[in-house]
Amino acid sequence: MTTPQLQKLTMYRALDDFLDGQTDILAGVEAIPAIVADFKRNHEAIEQGAHRQGSVTAGKTDVKHDAEEKLFSQMCLVVDSLRAYAKRNGLVETLAKASVERWRLNQLRDSELSTQAGIFLNEAVSHSPAVAQYGLTDDVLRKYREAIAAFSKSLETREGSLADRKVTRSELAGLFDATDDLLDFELDAMVEHLREAHPAFYENYHALRSAKSIGPRSRRSSAESETPAAAGNGNGNAVAAPAPAAQPAVAPVSKE
Repeated sequence: MTTPQLQKLTMYRALDDFLDGQTDILAGVEAIPAIVADFKRNHEAIEQGAHRQGSVTAGKTDVKHDAEEKLFSQMCLVVDSLRAYAKRNGLVETLAKASVERWRLNQLRDSELSTQAGIFLNEAVSHSPAVAQYGLTDDVLRKYREAIAAFSKSLETREGSLADRKVTRSELAGLFDATDDLLDFELDAMVEHLREAHPAFYENYHALRSAKSIGPRSRRSSAESETPAAAGNGNGNAVAAPAPAAQPAVAPVSKE
């Protein structure tokens, strides 16, 4: 969720709470209760979408992290054992493959980690059962193979979660637009009818709605926000901005 959306959601929450205690006043205009009900439904849907967006990748990211940690731990065990085996038996090529510093392995990207883990597995299997004396038993290699498979699966799941999050983001944007339209073109207009009969309600309502311009949909264009200094006078000539009013002098505060 974007910062403008979070700010707007804060306004929705405050407005929703405020309207809860104004049933009698809202009933003064027949159309208002239905509009408020639609606003509350939209607000609830946005809250649920925001929660879903925040949690859609959380569990899947945890699975990926756990699988990565397990694979890395087992891979280091396999590499260390292969290195010891190769050094003891004078196997130059195997020793070269296994002589990888741990910090380099730690910097591998996800796809590179899967590939490198597979290379070490193939090397260990090619020297089985001799490597069993160095701790790389069939059971250890089986668990290592399973760790590689689990990590690869977690990467696929993570890609799916990112796609889910994009869908959720699109849904949220649509809900925000619909809710803005509901407030801007319906509820705001109906509340005008309550201005004289319920001035306190009217003022409080618009105080809460003061945040409604937050967000990209409501930003004024550069032409609308043009300053007097930059605006033209209709003849193509710039008009100087009026000088700011003089500020009253502030007497220094005595320290005595």
